Amino acid sequence: MSDHSPSPGRRGGIDSEIDVRRVLEITAWLAAILLGAGIIGYFLYKGLGSSSARAEAKPSPLVEASAPVEPPAPRLQLHPETDLKTLRASTGERLSSWGWLDRAAGVAHMPIEEAIQRLAVPEPSAAPPLSPSLSPPPSPSPSDTAAAPAAPAAHATGSGH
Repeated sequence: MSDHSPSPGRRGGIDSEIDVRRVLEITAWLAAILLGAGIIGYFLYKGLGSSSARAEAKPSPLVEASAPVEPPAPRLQLHPETDLKTLRASTGERLSSWGWLDRAAGVAHMPIEEAIQRLAVPEPSAAPPLSPSLSPPPSPSPSDTAAAPAAPAAHATGSGH
């Protein structure tokens, strides 16, 4: 006969070795431990998070060391094309407009075309008035011009000795 027949005190076959009640008891204990650990972890997370938010944050020395430092002068331009366009626009505006450089001192600037026109064709200026201490030389009378000797011809033409 075969030895696989169930005996009267056992439930049957291979399953008779597994204690289902003990497996359920261990599963319940593991679930309770995991749930308790999760709850404790949650409250630790919240508590430590709020206490670290209240604490004054000290900057890391690495952040301070890696901060951008402006190099000493003279510095290279970051955007030379834009800087040149801005310079040319401001220079062009100044060379083509009227304005004050120093209003208190009475110094102004004028358009360059106007300045060129004024300097290229000088305006006839009137003789400045003479001061009273300087009197003009007396004008020669007609009798003085007849009596004055004539200049030598060689001296008048510029031929020398």
